[in-house]
Amino acid sequence: MAIALSTIMFKNKWTSADRSAAKTAGIMGIMGITEGAIPFVIADLKHILPSTITGCIVAAVIASLTGVTSPVPHGSFITLPMVSGKVGFVVAIVVGTIVAAVMMGILKKPIEQDKVKKVEEKA
Repeated sequence: MAIALSTIMFKNKWTSADRSAAKTAGIMGIMGITEGAIPFVIADLKHILPSTITGCIVAAVIASLTGVTSPVPHGSFITLPMVSGKVGFVVAIVVGTIVAAVMMGILKKPIEQDKVKKVEEKA
């Protein structure tokens, strides 16, 4: 979800192919499927991984401080009916997502549009 949000907030940091793929990854993230982030992490480990880890830490701290508990070993909005402390759960997800997305936008360098066009033309 953070990658999808970052591609919207920081368009100059992502290629059009990244922005397209991030839509699917964002939908997968809403459903609790984290595998959509793997290609982004592999492609840019030093910027994406610290951002997502930081966002997860922020979300976990918020969830802990607001007393969120969950009987299922899974996350994201799909588990909302099962958790206690629903407001804290949603706040944790939203804030953690925003933190990770902003951190990605800060850490990633802007894409040079000339190089992007050449790469996209070859594809």
